[in-house]
Amino acid sequence: MIVDSHGNPIDFILSDGQAHDSKIGNQLIDICNAENLIADRAYSNKKIRENLADKKIQTIIPKKKNSIDKTNAGFDKHLYKIRHLIENLFARLKQFRSIATRYD
Repeated sequence: MIVDSHGNPIDFILSDGQAHDSKIGNQLIDICNAENLIADRAYSNKKIRENLADKKIQTIIPKKKNSIDKTNAGFDKHLYKIRHLIENLFARLKQFRSIATRYD
């Protein structure tokens, strides 16, 4: 899911529950026309980072703990804290889950 700087949803892709975030990450990046992207470690792989660099999108993604290159050069912890906006959106969506869930 992509949100703007106010936490409002811009676009999303529905996938099956077993799909890893990194599998649909490049599809979301192709939709996105932002200057900056803040994402969690799930999006920290070479293909996604190269796609973002090609589109000249500034990234704020922490490296995975098992990454070969352990340096987080250019990683801004203060900007990364803005990522709570997407987490808040997920929390708001889950509030309405009981309305949308059918119990037959």
